[in-house]
Amino acid sequence: MYTARTGWCYDRSRVIEKTLRFSGFETRHVAIYSTEETGAAIISLVTPGVVSHAVTEVLTHNGWLIVDSNAPWVSIDNNKQPLSIDMIQRSIDNAVPIEWDKVPPTNIYTKPFTFVFGLYSRHGHFYPPYNFIPDINYGEFFQNFM
Repeated sequence: MYTARTGWCYDRSRVIEKTLRFSGFETRHVAIYSTEETGAAIISLVTPGVVSHAVTEVLTHNGWLIVDSNAPWVSIDNNKQPLSIDMIQRSIDNAVPIEWDKVPPTNIYTKPFTFVFGLYSRHGHFYPPYNFIPDINYGEFFQNFM
């Protein structure tokens, strides 16, 4: 990825996760799907072509922090506190705007969305064996139900 200087958000996110884990940090993969057009999380998850994005959350001393995979951006508010994907989603659901330190690089963070921890692909074609079974990190995926 580094030498090719190319890749999609899910590629970059995976490299960021591996780098952070190798450095001793706890991370989790986050797949974000817009619900703006579908109006429902489950519909967004099963509809091809829905606006989506893959990012990494890393655990800091002050909580979970998003590291964007396409832009040099992390999720901190104007008080320099980390914002988890759950906190961002709840602010949208409750119509309570976040006072960002730096505006997010994409509006997927500021419009209605759903997210899934540990889901790398819904279709199973990103990583071997390239079949119809979704690419999932089950350890992270089970955090969706806690």
